[in-house]
Amino acid sequence: MIRLFVFIPLLTIAIALSSPAAIINVPGEYSAIQAGIDASSPGDTVLVQPGTYLENINYNGRNIVVGSLFLTSGDIVHIQTTIIDGHSAGTVVLMESGETNSAALIGFTLIGGNGSFGGGISCASGSNPLIAFNIIKQNSAGQSGGGISCWQNCDPLIKNTVIYGNSTASFGGGISLSANCDPVISNCVIAGNTAPSAGGAGISSWSSNPVISNTIIWGNNSDQITGTVSITYSDIQGGWSGQGNINQNPLFRDPAAGDYHLMAISCGSGSDSPCIDSGDPDLTETRLECIWGLGTNLCDMGAFGAVLAPGGGGGCVYVVGDINGDGTTNGLDVVYLVNFLKGGPPPPDICDCPPHGDFMVTVDVNGSCSINGLDVTYLVGYFKGGPNLIPCADCPPTE
Repeated sequence: MIRLFVFIPLLTIAIALSSPAAIINVPGEYSAIQAGIDASSPGDTVLVQPGTYLENINYNGRNIVVGSLFLTSGDIVHIQTTIIDGHSAGTVVLMESGETNSAALIGFTLIGGNGSFGGGISCASGSNPLIAFNIIKQNSAGQSGGGISCWQNCDPLIKNTVIYGNSTASFGGGISLSANCDPVISNCVIAGNTAPSAGGAGISSWSSNPVISNTIIWGNNSDQITGTVSITYSDIQGGWSGQGNINQNPLFRDPAAGDYHLMAISCGSGSDSPCIDSGDPDLTETRLECIWGLGTNLCDMGAFGAVLAPGGGGGCVYVVGDINGDGTTNGLDVVYLVNFLKGGPPPPDICDCPPHGDFMVTVDVNGSCSINGLDVTYLVGYFKGGPNLIPCADCPPTE
């Protein structure tokens, strides 16, 4: 009886502080992605069906997830077939209003962008979103950042993304970083982009300190990197100092056709790429198949490495949303979470979750790989009939 008495006011507080997170379907509920974004609230997911959308979208400060069906299926086909085409009318995706790491863009092909700063994506003004599992190609910028431009204190996480065939008239054919932007870039391919001589056709970094790992930067014209960057366990054409870096032809399967998977004899190629199993030895991959990881469970360099199979990674056994550690997910976990966010004891289940370090895995129930009040929103919404709980993709529970 005492437990029930405590639970009711705390749950009331949780509901009062938050509204249920929702899934907004495009084009089922809204014909355009931007319309879905405009209708969203913090913590919502705009879920986009396959198709080509002639749009230039703007998050406008909303901390939401915009994703293709890759979010629900893990099928790379949805990345290739869910296309946002900027139709030369501006940058394809704008994140320029202080979006936090709870904002995410996952599972799209971005093409046809044409902006001054950032043809594919412009991230600015203190925005720190997650940009993951995308293809960014055939975009252009009049100033900088044919694929992605980050400027003015932005620290996004960019991972498992292929950035190719983009161009700029100035700096950063693939990615341009300027004015104190320190992104983490992991398991990406940056190839076949163009910029003027000394413009950083792959990456241009000015007054910024990006941290890059497990990434292939190759075949950009006319140079690969300009400025200050920290790189480890990556394949850089022409070489770059840093632990685990190599300078060898990555042996992409068919780059002329946009296929930046690594060649592997086991998948029908004539040779094995030197990038197989050559990434950060502290990272593993359990999704081993010809379209994802290759070789052993050691991390591959490139956009298809360090991917964990559903329920198969991390080596950590836990129940998503079981915040108080009693083995089940129920209303008492809402109580525990609200109390923790108000300064109470931390959840008992903590796992080593690269690149996040020791991570309270049961608390991240919305898949953002971060812990904040939006998890309260999402958990309360789940108990009211909302979408299923989602673990952090970097450390899902081991079955």
